[in-house]
Amino acid sequence: MKAFMGAILLCNMVACIEQEPSDEEEPVGVMEMKLVTPQCTHAGVEVSAFGPFSVPVANNGSSSCFMDSGDVSSGVLALQRALKFCWGQNIATDSDYGPQTKQAVHNVQNILDINADGVYGPQTRSAMGDFFADPNANVCN
Repeated sequence: MKAFMGAILLCNMVACIEQEPSDEEEPVGVMEMKLVTPQCTHAGVEVSAFGPFSVPVANNGSSSCFMDSGDVSSGVLALQRALKFCWGQNIATDSDYGPQTKQAVHNVQNILDINADGVYGPQTRSAMGDFFADPNANVCN
């Protein structure tokens, strides 16, 4: 379907983003999630009984947001730090949602026994709970 449509315009409450068509089809449900879920654009801080932790958030402040390949932001960095320091994934913390980050998200989704598509979204955020890194140190909350 993407091949003949050219670029697809995805809109959500925060912004519209243009995606180039690719030979890889999105997993079932990912496209729908992206249409109704805001994109994580930066890092925010939440607090648990163990202290503050940094999480990806959307422009509206919600941590119920999504990220996928090609995203570059402080929200991606917050996710990468969680994957590295809380979930034992050996990845770079470079703010770029590249192949390593996608594979690390996929690995953690398998650990959590949820749909393993490598896309960070509300289900993954919920399943990860408070297992995110301290915003000021390279340690898990």
